[in-house]
Amino acid sequence: MKTRITAAALAVASFLLPVPLCAQSSAIGFSGAELTLGHLSGDSGSLSTLDASADFAITAHHGFQLDVGVVDYGEVWFGNIAAHLYLQPSQQAKYGVFLAYSDANDTEAGTIEAGIEGIWSLTPATTLTARAGMGRADPSEVDYIFGSIGLEQAITDQLAITGRLAVVDADEASTALTATTLDLGLRYHLPSAPVSLYVGASHSHISGTISTDETRLALGLTAAIGGPGSARAPAAARQFAPVRPLRPLLERSMVWDFVGQR
Repeated sequence: MKTRITAAALAVASFLLPVPLCAQSSAIGFSGAELTLGHLSGDSGSLSTLDASADFAITAHHGFQLDVGVVDYGEVWFGNIAAHLYLQPSQQAKYGVFLAYSDANDTEAGTIEAGIEGIWSLTPATTLTARAGMGRADPSEVDYIFGSIGLEQAITDQLAITGRLAVVDADEASTALTATTLDLGLRYHLPSAPVSLYVGASHSHISGTISTDETRLALGLTAAIGGPGSARAPAAARQFAPVRPLRPLLERSMVWDFVGQR
């Protein structure tokens, strides 16, 4: 697992590092980039994530964000790519549409999602995020809908409390699964480097054909180029989060088991 994550990290880092060198002369308008390493651990096992994203200004009020990432679930890992096209009417708001695709290694399995999302600065210290969409897991042909809402409250220029509630619902003819995930944590922005640290807890409740609960420890490290260097950064300086609505089901191998039970 560590070998795959390390190899992916080197590949993505080699892609991102040249970006600031050509940012000044970019015709499109490079706005920022992020590289994030994450880890989630609990009784049912652990997973590691690697995410890279780059943000580009199309016009003064329109932008495009591209994501690539990897999630290592242990027995299987998924590579994903996502595109976000958004409107930014002011420094306090950005919202738009997204399209995401992921594919499993050594397995004929993939997911595709599409929907709407937004980031709003309610006050200089409070940021709201929201997302809603629909998806499909193949070859299982399981359709699902999902949504999430998050809030970040800055305590100081460097420290913020974060919270996020996400729900994904897959309802088929003979089986159904609903996963609700609550994430709570602290994010600290280093004052002397464009790096932030995250520590928190993630609680998932799954109901329906299968019922289970679990709370896990979450850790994260993010390096940013041209992104928010402060917990009070406005919405315009923030990037959209990775698109992974099926994570609580995939990490427990429930999606493909779901197919066999139909």
